[in-house]
Amino acid sequence: MPESKSAKRRFRVRLRFKFSLIVAFLVALMGMLTLVFFSTMSNALWEEHRQKGLTLAGGLAVNCESLILLNNVAGVYSLLQNAREGDREVVYSFVLDKEGNVLAHTFEGGFPSPLLKAVRHAKKGEIAEKELETEEGLLTDMCAPVMGGEIGEVHLGLSKVFVAGRIADTRNSLLLVTGLVLATGLATSYLFGSYITKPLVELAEAADRIGKGEFDQRISVVSNDEVGLLALAFNRMSRELDQTMRQIGEAREELQKAHDELEERVKDRTLELAIATREMEAFSYSVSHDLRTPLRGIDGFSLAVMEDYGDKLDDTGRDYLRRIRSGCVKMGALIDDLLTLSRITRSQMNKEPVDLSQIAVSVAAALQEGAPDRKVEFVIEPGLRIFGDASLLHAAMTNLLGNAFKFTRYREGARIEFGAAAVKKRKIFYVRDNGAGFDMQYSDKLFGAFQRLHTGTEFEGTGIGLATVKRIIHRHGGDIWATGAPGEGATFNFTLEGC
Repeated sequence: MPESKSAKRRFRVRLRFKFSLIVAFLVALMGMLTLVFFSTMSNALWEEHRQKGLTLAGGLAVNCESLILLNNVAGVYSLLQNAREGDREVVYSFVLDKEGNVLAHTFEGGFPSPLLKAVRHAKKGEIAEKELETEEGLLTDMCAPVMGGEIGEVHLGLSKVFVAGRIADTRNSLLLVTGLVLATGLATSYLFGSYITKPLVELAEAADRIGKGEFDQRISVVSNDEVGLLALAFNRMSRELDQTMRQIGEAREELQKAHDELEERVKDRTLELAIATREMEAFSYSVSHDLRTPLRGIDGFSLAVMEDYGDKLDDTGRDYLRRIRSGCVKMGALIDDLLTLSRITRSQMNKEPVDLSQIAVSVAAALQEGAPDRKVEFVIEPGLRIFGDASLLHAAMTNLLGNAFKFTRYREGARIEFGAAAVKKRKIFYVRDNGAGFDMQYSDKLFGAFQRLHTGTEFEGTGIGLATVKRIIHRHGGDIWATGAPGEGATFNFTLEGC
């Protein structure tokens, strides 16, 4: 009897010891699986962080292409600011032009020049990455080339603090769960023996398969006690791990698909731009050479007929010749305006300090010199200075003041004003006259090419001038609109970037 009790005691000790060893092994195995899960999840989060940076930087680079080509700095800044405000992980963003100068940035206290030396610049067609240590903590600088780096590059600073925080929270949760599992295992090892050996073995086998990459493993729940809870927890962890790995795989596929589509779109846009440029150049050549030559021939032969055979023609014949020559002059003016519109669209902008008031004074003087019999009062506000392309702004002012001068032709006491007014902390420039005016229901036609609200017999013109002005203002990051009434004059308002 004593031996039997002793044997049972030894059996219970051995069983508990063995079960304790099994529990210890399972806890260690679960710790390993937890570590694998944690490592896998951490890598996935870091990869997600990296892919987000690549996507954001690449998307900004594509969206900035047309804005940089048009030198629309305000549009570039708006894109950068939206990217920063739309994602709390974005610490900063800035754009460099092809010479390496800062075109736009989101730093509130001014651009930190040492950052240019710290970041890694993109190679042609590739996005560069570099980890930086800043006052806000560790971050990743993503550098995406714009049009293969031919016109600049976009830099995006993505904070690592948020990802690190998520990983730390997950680690603490996993440590807590592991601790609870360990405590539960030690307690049940003294209360149960062989009863829970089978499910634990099943759990160990399933965990081993998960460790080999078979994340769809589940174990059967045969009881409602701690072992059952452990099985439920394991199945939940396995299910979540399986879902996470599937989501990671799907996310990688989607990112790759988006990357491929983005590359294809960039290629298509580049090809379209090249085709449009070639067509524009061909058109300009055709206008310059093919159209002018026959036009000069028509005008020249009409003049020869007028001079050599004018006495043999009646009044109707001579009137026809005058109309032909007048049409040639109008056609030549239209060709000149079309070429001007084309050059303004494609020309390189050279920004510098410009005195708009001085430009207005010189244009007004030229207008009065060309029509000395007219009495027009010019009121020009002095000291209106901006930063822009002097030649383009001179063309815009010539068209605006020229229009005002033309449409006040039949007005006694003609008056033309140029000035600026501050509205909501922004300067609005205006050219105002008391001339013929226009009906506001046709205001949407004012700035379209070949659109005229008056007949050629009333006021001459080709209908290109205001379309040219609109393109110049848009290239300077501004907007233009007009107000007026028939017989009461018109006011053309416009804004410019930086004012």
